[in-house]
Amino acid sequence: MARALVTGKTQMVSLLMPAFNSQCYSQVVEHVQRILKGSAIDTIISQATDSISLSGWPVDGILAHRRSRPDSVLRELRAQQGIPYVSFGGWDVQDGDGDHVYVELYQGCRDAVEHMISSGRRRILYMPSGLSMRRNDSRRRAYADVMQEAGLERDYLLVEVSDDREAARANITAYIRDSGCPKPFLLQR
Repeated sequence: MARALVTGKTQMVSLLMPAFNSQCYSQVVEHVQRILKGSAIDTIISQATDSISLSGWPVDGILAHRRSRPDSVLRELRAQQGIPYVSFGGWDVQDGDGDHVYVELYQGCRDAVEHMISSGRRRILYMPSGLSMRRNDSRRRAYADVMQEAGLERDYLLVEVSDDREAARANITAYIRDSGCPKPFLLQR
């Protein structure tokens, strides 16, 4: 605390995450803490439902998972309190303000679909969540590009982000009942 008073720096960053109940998100938290462990910087971890004021803790910067806070909220916080931020985990950076760590998903999805086709699969069902059904989503574009290049018909089954396992299972079961069972599935969450 005394050091913060002298330097004007808290030596703390806030890590904003959308949830902690997913393996992916908990691994992100673990990696950030491991990276910062050897430095003099401490981490305050907050879930997306926490107050944007960061519970009154002063921080020197914010690392925010793209799904935890919209960049507009982070820009406002930076403007009000002068706190820099880095947004990460997004796959469709929409505004040029702020720093971003962009996740490139196009090539990986393209490779997966090409592998399925090279294995003799001709009917490949793409099951995106609501977020990845947007036209500009790189995974959707990769699937559509490869299927078009191969002269194959595209087949989509939208699984809503809010669907629980039972609702998703019911959607898939109804699809298979009505359209037959494609092999394989390309599921994006």
